[in-house]
Amino acid sequence: MREADFPSFLEFARREGWSCDTAELRAFAGANPDGCLVADEDGEPVGFVMAYRHVRSAWIGNLLVAPRARGHGLGGHLLGVLIERLDAVVPTVYLNAAPVARELYGRFGFQELCPVARMRLATSIGDVVFERGGASFPGLMSLDAECWGDCRREMLTTMLSARWVVHDVQSGSYLALGVVEDRVAIGPFLLGHSAPEPAVRLLRRALGISRGLVGEGAVVADVPVACAASMAAVQELSGEQISETLCMVRGEQVGVDFSRIASFASLGSKG
Repeated sequence: MREADFPSFLEFARREGWSCDTAELRAFAGANPDGCLVADEDGEPVGFVMAYRHVRSAWIGNLLVAPRARGHGLGGHLLGVLIERLDAVVPTVYLNAAPVARELYGRFGFQELCPVARMRLATSIGDVVFERGGASFPGLMSLDAECWGDCRREMLTTMLSARWVVHDVQSGSYLALGVVEDRVAIGPFLLGHSAPEPAVRLLRRALGISRGLVGEGAVVADVPVACAASMAAVQELSGEQISETLCMVRGEQVGVDFSRIASFASLGSKG
């Protein structure tokens, strides 16, 4: 994938209702250029797939084929090429599958791990704090490694440099949020212990900060259904589910602690 391909992908993604921006594509290309693949037809991009590699695992995201090129096996071909490359460098590969793609991923050996609910919340009037969370980065990264069983420092460093971080000292929990297109995306959101009270406290503050960022725009979070504390907190704050994906895994299994992963770091693409 070249930077010249970004506009085509973003156009396709917006037609699908995906939240994605140029910064995310640059993060993919910078972290794993050999894992960002494009299929061309007569010199025009018609298919994309991307992978973000961590230390012992990788995430596949943004598998997208233009409507005119669908039905001919192009998505499966792109996925197969990418998996072959990833298998050579990491033992575990994750992805979040849309309902229509679960059968395809199953054919490549992906197994169901945890349903993920995309939740939408409304901003609220509250304290607006426009401060980056640099002092909280070490604690957040340590908790992320504990929950995922992997070091994802490169991705988190890139993401958090453009996000605000809220730290609940009492519980050792962290919530990061940032603007993606016209909405606020919450993540990573990690709980020091699996209780709803810190999740509610952090979400309330995040919704107040979000009002200062996007006005009355939407706030979204990808919440693992297995994180009962986060699901309860979102419901208490009148959040509504707008879609669902399925987190799937291929290869060596790792004990991921979904009970404390209150929201994924990214909206479906990098984990």
